[in-house]
Amino acid sequence: IFFDKQSTRTSTMKLQLAAICATAALQGACAELAILPGVNNEAKAYITTDGETWSVYKPPFGTTAACSSGSELYLMGMHQKTFEPLAIKSSDGKTWSDPVKIPAIVMECQASDGNIYAAGYNGGVIRSTDGGDTYDLIYQTKNETESFNSILKLDSALIAFGSWDDAVVGDYRGQAIEARLSVGNVTWTEIKGDWLTNGGYELRYALSCPGVVLVGDDTGNYYVAEDKHATKWSDRIFLNNTLGVGGSVCIGDTGVWLVQHEDRSSAQDALLCVSDDSAKSFDCSTDLTGAHVKPLTLYGKSTSSVFATSRTNDGLGETSELWQTTNGGKHWEKVLP
Repeated sequence: IFFDKQSTRTSTMKLQLAAICATAALQGACAELAILPGVNNEAKAYITTDGETWSVYKPPFGTTAACSSGSELYLMGMHQKTFEPLAIKSSDGKTWSDPVKIPAIVMECQASDGNIYAAGYNGGVIRSTDGGDTYDLIYQTKNETESFNSILKLDSALIAFGSWDDAVVGDYRGQAIEARLSVGNVTWTEIKGDWLTNGGYELRYALSCPGVVLVGDDTGNYYVAEDKHATKWSDRIFLNNTLGVGGSVCIGDTGVWLVQHEDRSSAQDALLCVSDDSAKSFDCSTDLTGAHVKPLTLYGKSTSSVFATSRTNDGLGETSELWQTTNGGKHWEKVLP
C-alpha cells in the first residue's frame, strides 16, 4: 500500500492547528485567509490564502491597518494626497470593494462577532455592523491630543488603548477606555492602570492569547489583565530595556512573541522577546539588529513558520518588506519586497 508521509504530516498539522485556532481568542489572526498592512502609509499589503504563500496587493490608498475575520479581509488607510480615511474589503484577496469613507484614521482593527472594530489615531473608535459596508463613530475623545493605537474585543467588552497629553505634568500618559457593548447602548469608562501614574507611556500592541491578555508600551514595559473581563491590570512589568514594544503575536496555546525596537530606526536596536508560558516570563536574547528585520505586524500559528512586515529605508524613504522565520525567530529571510 502506498503511504504518503508528507500528506499525512500535512493533514496532521492542519488538524492540530485547527484545534489550536478553535480554542484561541485570536479573532482571525489564526485564519489561513490573512492580511498584513504595509508601513508608513505605503500603498501596499501582503495577503495569504493558505497561511504560507503570500502575494503583494497595492490598494488605491496608503495602508494603516488590516484585519481578517477568517472569511473576509479588511484593509484601512488614508488617501495619500487628501488624507481622507478609507476602507475596502475582499473575500478572496483578489477582488476588492470600492473604497468607503470612514470616520477616523485607523491604527488597528479587529473583526469579531460579525462586526469590525477599529482604533483611531485621532482619538476615535469606529465600528461596522454590516460587514464593512459602512462604519460609524462610537467614541470620540474630547482631547484633541489623544490617540488610540490598539483595540481588543473581549466577549462583551471593547477596549481601546493609546495615550493622551497631560498638560499638568507636561508629558503624555497611557490611556485605556472600555465599553460594555449591548444592542443600542455603548457606555465608555476609563480603565485605571499603572500607566496613569507614570508619564511618558504610550499603550500599544494589545493582544488576547488563549492564556493571557496583555498590552505593551513604548518604553519597554507590558501590562497583564488580572481578571477575565480585563478591568484590572497588573503594574508595569519591565520587559528588557527601554526599547518600545513594536509588534506582537500569539503562538499556539501558551506562546507570546513581543518585538522591541526604536520607533524610527530601520536597522538598529531590535529584539525578539519570546514567552512559552503565557507571558509569565520572556527571553529577549534574540537580537534582530544583524538581520535588519524590524517586525511590526506578525502572523503565525506555530514557531515553525512566522511572518512579519518590517520597514526598511531604501534611500528614498521607508518601505515595507515581508520576512519569515522557521526556527523561532533566530534567523529571518526576506520573502517579498
